[in-house]
Amino acid sequence: MVKIKAVLASVLVALFVISSFNASTIVLAGDVNNPEVLDNEGDSVSGKTSQDILWGYMDHETNDTFAVVMGMKTLDTFTDPSQISSVPITEYEFYFTIHGVNYGARATVPVHGPFGVDIRWELYTVEYNGSTTPSKETNKGTLSTAKYDAAKGIVNMTIKKADVGGIAQGDMATNLWLGVYSKQRTSGINMSTPVMQDRAPDNGYGLDFTFLGNPGEKIYRLELLTSSPKSTNITAFSTVKFDLTVINNGSAANQIMINYTYNSLGKNFSVQFSPQTFTLDPNTEENLSMFVKIVNLRGVADKDQLTINVWAQTNIGNESAPDYKTSNSITFTITASVPTTAPPKKTGLAKTIEEISTYYKNNKNMVWGIVGGLIALVIVLFIVQKLRTSRKKPDEFEEFKVNEKNSSKEKEDEEQEEEEDET
Repeated sequence: MVKIKAVLASVLVALFVISSFNASTIVLAGDVNNPEVLDNEGDSVSGKTSQDILWGYMDHETNDTFAVVMGMKTLDTFTDPSQISSVPITEYEFYFTIHGVNYGARATVPVHGPFGVDIRWELYTVEYNGSTTPSKETNKGTLSTAKYDAAKGIVNMTIKKADVGGIAQGDMATNLWLGVYSKQRTSGINMSTPVMQDRAPDNGYGLDFTFLGNPGEKIYRLELLTSSPKSTNITAFSTVKFDLTVINNGSAANQIMINYTYNSLGKNFSVQFSPQTFTLDPNTEENLSMFVKIVNLRGVADKDQLTINVWAQTNIGNESAPDYKTSNSITFTITASVPTTAPPKKTGLAKTIEEISTYYKNNKNMVWGIVGGLIALVIVLFIVQKLRTSRKKPDEFEEFKVNEKNSSKEKEDEEQEEEEDET
């Protein structure tokens, strides 16, 4: 498990994020993304990256043990040939206080040949006498489980809870700090007094650590990792894939569900996980994928950014059980790459309708003026026609009078002709 976590050791300072959850959630500190102790890179007195502390944390708790982990940029795999005659030795020590007693877990590393041999792993009680520099350290015995991982730059030491007076659920480790020392042979087998090369933090202490384990009690501790870039682009018809890993550092199997939130742009995207729910045994991990694609092009413009915050949680569907989340969440930023393209040109009737519509939009006032003028002209023509119709009746009456006069004259002429015929 440590090997998996240490993959990101070289970028831990950049990735350090402290995540907050709601009051009903237990926030678990102490992991590779959320270390209790941080230190600046490049502040070792010797200038050696193997003696330059970057971070440290407590983790990997079981009901009987816990681990302290120190991270450097590199660790030595052999001693510089020019220094072999002085038999240089480096000491890595992780300091903490439990129940008022000060402790130090120490790795004494005499690296002279490839990867070194004979590394000593020991637990000490420490006295300070009013300062933050140890004045006396008393050996309490060796540590049975430890690792010097030169490839990953980590020193990992496992400590039995019984060796630090026993630990109950809710107990705390305080006054956390780390030191790297160097010493060398002065004459014969005599060694110089250890000289501190780096302290983390530079002054004071790191964050406190709360123990969750207790004999017979379950420990819930989850961690979320990703090997994918946290920022990427997405095009209109593509699907972006992100690889995620959930690690169960607890003492019990858990039903896990991946959960997430996104910003207001998210309604235009599809976000899917495979798998999204699964059961995870203690000290195991699950690899999964997150797939993101645009489902509503109308709602997404070029350069729009979707942010997705992802975490894992346990006890899904069990309202009576407490809700535990991963000690960290991961935020992904996805930038839309949707260039604007000109619409295809229209032809025929579609083009005519478009031109008429465009003309109307651009000349709306003039069009309505023409329509109004035509309506007024129709009204005037209608009125003229009505007037002409109303004047036609008197004309017909005059014609009737003329016809009547003509008819009377014709009758008189006929009577006169008859009289002449009789004569």
